[in-house]
Amino acid sequence: MNTLSLGYYLSISFIIFILNLNQSIIFQEISIIYILFLLALAFVLNLINKIYLGDSGSYLLGFSFSIFLIDVYNLNPNISPFFVVLLLWYPCYEILFSILRKNTFNKSPMDPDNKHLHQLIFFYLKKKYKLKLYKANIFTSQVINFYNIIIFFVGAQFIHYTDVQIFLIFFSVIIYSFIYFKLYLFRYKQG
Repeated sequence: MNTLSLGYYLSISFIIFILNLNQSIIFQEISIIYILFLLALAFVLNLINKIYLGDSGSYLLGFSFSIFLIDVYNLNPNISPFFVVLLLWYPCYEILFSILRKNTFNKSPMDPDNKHLHQLIFFYLKKKYKLKLYKANIFTSQVINFYNIIIFFVGAQFIHYTDVQIFLIFFSVIIYSFIYFKLYLFRYKQG
Protein backbone atom coordinates (compact mmCIF):
# COMPACT_ATOMS: atom_id res chain seq x y z
CA MET A 1 0.00 0.00 0.00
CA ASN A 2 1.32 3.41 -0.93
CA THR A 3 2.23 5.47 2.12
CA LEU A 4 1.54 2.69 4.66
CA SER A 5 5.13 2.18 5.84
CA LEU A 6 6.23 5.75 5.32
CA GLY A 7 3.12 7.08 7.05
CA TYR A 8 3.61 4.66 9.93
CA TYR A 9 7.21 5.66 10.58
CA LEU A 10 6.37 9.31 10.01
CA SER A 11 3.80 8.92 12.80
CA ILE A 12 6.41 7.43 15.12
CA SER A 13 8.81 10.27 14.30
CA PHE A 14 6.09 12.85 14.95
CA ILE A 15 5.29 11.32 18.36
CA ILE A 16 9.00 11.34 19.33
CA PHE A 17 9.28 14.95 18.12
CA ILE A 18 6.25 16.01 20.21
CA LEU A 19 7.55 14.17 23.28
CA ASN A 20 10.90 15.88 22.81
CA LEU A 21 9.23 19.32 22.50
CA ASN A 22 7.21 18.66 25.67
CA GLN A 23 10.46 17.58 27.32
CA SER A 24 8.89 14.23 28.18
CA ILE A 25 11.93 12.61 26.61
CA ILE A 26 15.41 13.77 25.76
CA PHE A 27 16.65 13.29 22.23
CA GLN A 28 18.83 15.14 19.77
CA GLU A 29 16.32 17.53 18.26
CA ILE A 30 18.22 18.01 15.02
CA SER A 31 18.15 14.25 14.39
CA ILE A 32 14.39 13.98 14.74
CA ILE A 33 13.79 17.08 12.60
CA TYR A 34 16.02 15.58 9.90
CA ILE A 35 14.17 12.24 10.08
CA LEU A 36 10.78 14.00 9.96
CA PHE A 37 11.81 16.03 6.93
CA LEU A 38 13.13 13.03 4.99
CA LEU A 39 10.11 10.88 5.80
CA ALA A 40 7.67 13.68 4.95
CA LEU A 41 9.41 14.22 1.60
CA ALA A 42 9.41 10.49 0.84
CA PHE A 43 5.74 10.30 1.94
CA VAL A 44 4.70 13.04 -0.50
CA LEU A 45 6.73 11.46 -3.33
CA ASN A 46 5.17 8.10 -2.53
CA LEU A 47 1.69 9.64 -2.39
CA ILE A 48 2.06 11.03 -5.92
CA ASN A 49 3.59 7.77 -7.22
CA LYS A 50 7.09 9.13 -7.80
CA ILE A 51 8.77 6.53 -5.59
CA TYR A 52 7.79 3.10 -4.32
CA LEU A 53 9.12 1.76 -1.05
CA GLY A 54 8.54 -1.98 -1.56
CA ASP A 55 9.34 -4.79 0.88
CA SER A 56 13.06 -4.02 1.04
CA GLY A 57 12.41 -0.38 1.86
CA SER A 58 9.87 -1.34 4.51
CA TYR A 59 12.30 -3.76 6.13
CA LEU A 60 15.07 -1.15 6.02
CA LEU A 61 12.80 1.40 7.71
CA GLY A 62 11.74 -1.15 10.32
CA PHE A 63 15.34 -2.07 11.09
CA SER A 64 16.43 1.59 11.22
CA PHE A 65 13.58 2.59 13.48
CA SER A 66 14.23 -0.34 15.79
CA ILE A 67 17.75 0.97 16.34
CA PHE A 68 16.47 4.55 16.60
CA LEU A 69 13.91 3.62 19.26
CA ILE A 70 16.47 1.62 21.24
CA ASP A 71 18.58 4.80 21.31
CA VAL A 72 15.54 6.79 22.46
CA TYR A 73 14.99 4.33 25.29
CA ASN A 74 18.69 4.27 26.24
CA LEU A 75 18.63 8.06 26.55
CA ASN A 76 15.35 7.91 28.53
CA PRO A 77 15.43 4.81 30.77
CA ASN A 78 12.66 6.29 32.93
CA ILE A 79 10.03 5.65 30.22
CA SER A 80 8.32 2.28 29.95
CA PRO A 81 10.18 -0.07 27.58
CA PHE A 82 6.75 -1.17 26.40
CA PHE A 83 6.23 2.28 24.92
CA VAL A 84 8.89 1.34 22.37
CA VAL A 85 7.09 -1.97 21.80
CA LEU A 86 3.83 -0.06 21.33
CA LEU A 87 5.44 2.12 18.66
CA LEU A 88 6.48 -0.99 16.73
CA TRP A 89 3.49 -3.22 17.47
CA TYR A 90 1.90 -3.11 14.01
CA PRO A 91 4.81 -4.22 11.79
CA CYS A 92 5.91 -6.78 14.39
CA TYR A 93 2.46 -8.29 14.75
CA GLU A 94 1.85 -8.20 11.00
CA ILE A 95 4.97 -10.31 10.41
CA LEU A 96 4.27 -12.67 13.32
CA PHE A 97 0.64 -13.10 12.26
CA SER A 98 1.70 -13.81 8.65
CA ILE A 99 4.22 -16.43 9.74
CA LEU A 100 1.69 -18.17 11.99
CA ARG A 101 -1.06 -17.95 9.36
CA LYS A 102 1.16 -19.44 6.65
CA ASN A 103 2.47 -22.18 8.94
CA THR A 104 -1.12 -23.11 9.83
CA PHE A 105 -1.84 -23.75 6.15
CA ASN A 106 1.52 -25.51 5.54
CA LYS A 107 2.85 -22.69 3.38
CA SER A 108 6.32 -21.27 3.55
CA PRO A 109 6.49 -18.01 5.52
CA MET A 110 8.84 -16.79 2.79
CA ASP A 111 6.21 -17.08 0.04
CA PRO A 112 4.24 -13.92 -0.73
CA ASP A 113 0.46 -13.86 -0.57
CA ASN A 114 -2.36 -11.33 -0.62
CA LYS A 115 -3.97 -12.20 2.70
CA HIS A 116 -2.44 -9.46 4.84
CA LEU A 117 -4.70 -7.16 6.83
CA HIS A 118 -3.95 -4.15 4.64
CA GLN A 119 -4.89 -6.15 1.53
CA LEU A 120 -8.16 -7.28 3.10
CA ILE A 121 -9.00 -3.70 4.09
CA PHE A 122 -8.12 -2.60 0.56
CA PHE A 123 -10.46 -5.19 -0.96
CA TYR A 124 -13.25 -4.27 1.46
CA LEU A 125 -13.01 -0.52 0.78
CA LYS A 126 -12.72 -1.03 -2.96
CA LYS A 127 -15.73 -3.32 -3.12
CA LYS A 128 -17.97 -1.70 -0.50
CA TYR A 129 -17.43 1.91 -1.61
CA LYS A 130 -16.62 1.19 -5.27
CA LEU A 131 -13.31 3.05 -5.06
CA LYS A 132 -10.75 3.09 -7.84
CA LEU A 133 -7.51 1.21 -7.13
CA TYR A 134 -5.38 4.25 -6.32
CA LYS A 135 -7.98 5.79 -3.97
CA ALA A 136 -8.61 2.49 -2.20
CA ASN A 137 -4.85 2.03 -1.83
CA ILE A 138 -4.27 5.46 -0.27
CA PHE A 139 -7.42 5.26 1.87
CA THR A 140 -6.40 1.85 3.25
CA SER A 141 -3.01 3.18 4.33
CA GLN A 142 -4.54 6.23 5.96
CA VAL A 143 -7.13 4.18 7.90
CA ILE A 144 -4.40 1.97 9.36
CA ASN A 145 -2.09 4.90 10.10
CA PHE A 146 -4.93 6.93 11.64
CA TYR A 147 -5.70 4.10 14.07
CA ASN A 148 -2.03 3.79 14.99
CA ILE A 149 -1.44 7.51 15.52
CA ILE A 150 -4.37 7.55 17.96
CA ILE A 151 -2.88 4.59 19.85
CA PHE A 152 0.52 6.34 19.85
CA PHE A 153 -0.96 9.55 21.23
CA VAL A 154 -2.71 7.66 24.02
CA GLY A 155 0.49 5.77 24.79
CA ALA A 156 2.46 9.02 24.81
CA GLN A 157 0.16 10.40 27.51
CA PHE A 158 1.13 7.46 29.74
CA ILE A 159 4.75 7.06 28.67
CA HIS A 160 5.90 5.99 32.16
CA TYR A 161 3.11 3.46 32.83
CA THR A 162 3.97 -0.04 31.69
CA ASP A 163 0.51 -1.41 32.48
CA VAL A 164 -1.12 1.14 30.14
CA GLN A 165 1.40 0.36 27.38
CA ILE A 166 0.78 -3.39 27.71
CA PHE A 167 -2.99 -2.81 27.67
CA LEU A 168 -2.69 -0.72 24.46
CA ILE A 169 -0.56 -3.41 22.80
CA PHE A 170 -3.01 -6.19 23.67
CA PHE A 171 -5.97 -4.01 22.72
CA SER A 172 -4.40 -3.33 19.32
CA VAL A 173 -3.61 -7.01 18.75
CA ILE A 174 -7.20 -7.96 19.59
CA ILE A 175 -8.59 -5.23 17.28
CA TYR A 176 -6.23 -6.32 14.49
CA SER A 177 -7.21 -9.99 14.86
CA PHE A 178 -10.94 -9.26 15.06
CA ILE A 179 -10.89 -7.03 11.97
CA TYR A 180 -8.69 -9.51 10.13
CA PHE A 181 -11.08 -12.41 10.65
CA LYS A 182 -14.16 -10.33 9.80
CA LEU A 183 -12.57 -9.07 6.57
CA TYR A 184 -11.19 -12.51 5.73
CA LEU A 185 -14.71 -13.89 5.88
CA PHE A 186 -15.96 -10.97 3.79
CA ARG A 187 -13.28 -11.60 1.16
CA TYR A 188 -13.10 -15.38 0.97
CA LYS A 189 -16.36 -16.77 2.33
CA GLN A 190 -18.76 -14.93 0.07
CA GLY A 191 -21.21 -16.94 -2.02
